[in-house]
Amino acid sequence: MLIVVAPSGAGKSSLLRAGLVRKLADGALPGSRRWPVVVFTPTDSPMSALGDHLVKSCGLEPIALKAAMAGDPRICISMVRNAVGTDEDTADVHRRLVVIVDQFEEVFSAGVDEDERRRFVETLSGLATADEGRAPAAIVVCGLRSDFYSPCAAYPQLRDALQTRQTLVGPMSIDELREAILFPARDVGLRFEAGLINVLLDDLGVNQDHAASGYEVGRLPLLAHALRATWRERRGSVLTVDGYLASGGIHYAVATTADKAFLSLGSADQVTARTLLLRLVKVSTNGSEDTRHRRLREELVAGLEPPSARTVLRVFADGRLLTQQTDTVEITHEVLLTAWPRLRSWVAEDRARLIARQQLVEAVDLWEGENRDSDYLYRGSRLAAVQEWFCDSSHRHDLNDSEIAFVDASNEREGRQRELEARHRRRQRRLNIILALLLVATTTTSVVVYRQSRLARAQSVLAEANALRSSAPRVAMQLTILAARLGDSDARTVLTEQLDQDLRYSFQTGSDSLSPIAFSPTRQYGIGVLATGGPFGIPGVKSYWEGPSMGSDSETLAGKVADVTDLAFDTSGSVLAGLSTKNQTVTIWQGDFLGHPQVVSSVTLPPPIAPIDRVAIGADARLFAIASGPRGNDRHGVFPDSPVILFRVAGDGVQYSPLPLRGEMGMFVGVDGLAFSSRGDILATTGLHNDSLWDVSDLSHPQRIADLVPPTERETFEKVAFSPDGNTLVAVSAVSSSGSTMVTLFDVSSPARPVEEIKVPMPRGERIDQVSFSNDGRTLAVAYNDGIGATVELWDIANPSQVGRFNSVHAGSNSNIAFSRSIYPRIEQTRKYMEEHSDNLLAVAGGSGSVDLWVVDQLKEVGADPIKAACAEMGSDSEIKDAVWTRYLADVSRQPICS
Repeated sequence: MLIVVAPSGAGKSSLLRAGLVRKLADGALPGSRRWPVVVFTPTDSPMSALGDHLVKSCGLEPIALKAAMAGDPRICISMVRNAVGTDEDTADVHRRLVVIVDQFEEVFSAGVDEDERRRFVETLSGLATADEGRAPAAIVVCGLRSDFYSPCAAYPQLRDALQTRQTLVGPMSIDELREAILFPARDVGLRFEAGLINVLLDDLGVNQDHAASGYEVGRLPLLAHALRATWRERRGSVLTVDGYLASGGIHYAVATTADKAFLSLGSADQVTARTLLLRLVKVSTNGSEDTRHRRLREELVAGLEPPSARTVLRVFADGRLLTQQTDTVEITHEVLLTAWPRLRSWVAEDRARLIARQQLVEAVDLWEGENRDSDYLYRGSRLAAVQEWFCDSSHRHDLNDSEIAFVDASNEREGRQRELEARHRRRQRRLNIILALLLVATTTTSVVVYRQSRLARAQSVLAEANALRSSAPRVAMQLTILAARLGDSDARTVLTEQLDQDLRYSFQTGSDSLSPIAFSPTRQYGIGVLATGGPFGIPGVKSYWEGPSMGSDSETLAGKVADVTDLAFDTSGSVLAGLSTKNQTVTIWQGDFLGHPQVVSSVTLPPPIAPIDRVAIGADARLFAIASGPRGNDRHGVFPDSPVILFRVAGDGVQYSPLPLRGEMGMFVGVDGLAFSSRGDILATTGLHNDSLWDVSDLSHPQRIADLVPPTERETFEKVAFSPDGNTLVAVSAVSSSGSTMVTLFDVSSPARPVEEIKVPMPRGERIDQVSFSNDGRTLAVAYNDGIGATVELWDIANPSQVGRFNSVHAGSNSNIAFSRSIYPRIEQTRKYMEEHSDNLLAVAGGSGSVDLWVVDQLKEVGADPIKAACAEMGSDSEIKDAVWTRYLADVSRQPICS
């Protein structure tokens, strides 16, 4: 057995059919002129294909040969030997049978049964093997595509042939290529225009300056097709360069011919062409290249309109793209699968369905082979995929009668199975209901008693803890943890509040009362800066900071300002604006706030004007906005019609511009909220009829670019704030007639088209005083006063469409808040942790002149699991000592509280 190995398109078939067969007929081997020669391809039934050709070439009786091939291959080999006559005593005749198997790789296609594949290999090997002094019954030559080399290793006969009797077909030499191009044309009276052969060789990739040709070995079909296409464009008997170029050349001749054939069809025929061509492709499932698939004509055109199918077959056969035999059709050469982009794209788009189609063929063959045993039917996801791909009108005709019967049987079995499962579920559900009722009846009382007993014990433990809170705080914390583990929700709340207080760092500012506070948003020399101001005649704006020595300093900034109503840092942290309501002045400091920042400007608005109470700084630190709240109603003065004044400080001058807000019935309408975005000159205002975003890049002509839509038509927004990146905006509605407040988050990454992401309702009676984003934009602080005291609630907004409250801290009687990016605390036990997380601190100005600081990450950990956080803080002291347990918990079984 000899195996000829080469890539697709290297010329194996031509070598075997036009070369070897011709040479044998010419007597290249002694006696070969009279040798019968069998040339065939294996197809999906290799044994049947071999048997058919042996009957024709050797004159064997079909029924007897078929029986022999279905049984012991040795009987078949003996029949061939006897029919051909290969005994040694006739050596002078040297009679041999030659079996040439072209496209041997078809043996490894998915449609070939493994048992038939094995018998086919054994039969070929037996035909080529000498037997007890007698010559082999046949000379066997197989043409194998090189990418199917590995599957042969599983069969000893093929492995031996590849190791000892293999011929590798490589590229032809330059002279051989010239002869292959020139001689066939001369034989039929054709001539080549000067230079055309060199053009062909260059396009083929031949290096004509060296002896080695250097072209890609699988490109010969492209050359053959280009020559054929050039022949169609010939001038008389001359093949011309112009004709070659018009055909598309070696690179595009196949695609040009295929596209020309396809585009010559009408739209309906083009649909037929796609279906028909895809049926002639066998896609790879193991990483090798796709191959052509010979189909019976009857199967190929099933479900297609006969006139349309005939037209497509004729057009593509005329273009030498399809080859038609008496009963079969196939793609002429596999090069079409790679050289025609249109077909490549069809295969890519339909690959999943084509693979499913091939798997279905295998499943049907197995089902038929097992006498249609229902265990071999499809079910579940595989059946659903077949129904989706093949049972709609567009692909139904892809199935033959056996495959339709297989799918119908699978559907029927699946339906019966679903019905049985449904009946079982109904019976099980009725039984479960009965059992559940019995179980509830017998256990409800005991469960209630157990829970009440456990809760009572937990409440008793918490009471003991509260009594020891001041005298023995460590024991109190241990008992509180145990009460929480026993299920007392009040104990979890106590734990959370206690831990929040333990994590708080407070320092006094020296003032009796504080109103506005602001953090420098950037790190300055590794130290954070906090500015505070006092209302109601308390003079001065002070800066507080923590230095590396962990000490605390404060200094009243140069240029005392009375009645500081609002403070704002710019995005760089080097400019601070302080607003005084009393004298309607904006004081602007700039410089090093750890040293002595200088007053760079003091802007006093021309009186009289409605009292201003808020200030904001634009992105460039030179643009400012001030606003008057809705309580102002004085419409006299320089800017009587607008509660928002924009001004830009440039050198010694100040340029003013009122914002053209909407009024109502001629009345002065103030605004409740004012904020600049960090993403340029975008300003947000909130208030009656003025919940809007503004482009203020042109100070003389500020433009309203979008409106923010409140929760209801009768409401308006009050507080407003931008996230640090400028992509999210939070707006708080005023208290509605129902007494509730709504917090709304907007996506303003495109300021002209704000998109509402979520609305979060607040409990009745809670009026929100302030909202603020953390510097990473993942946390929102919401400060409100419920009439008893101020509370700052922390929300996780990492996903703005799914807000989660994770903790809250009490803030005395005031709720002015700010987030810092850098500050060093003085609490020794948390100093290292707070330094590592200094870009995520929350500051709250208290009513007694104190400032409270928290690490937001610590608050998040406490809020998520206060028991775990308490155990972590207690460390080795978390477990209750035996003496304490005996004294306070004598009737509770001993158990660890933190493991």
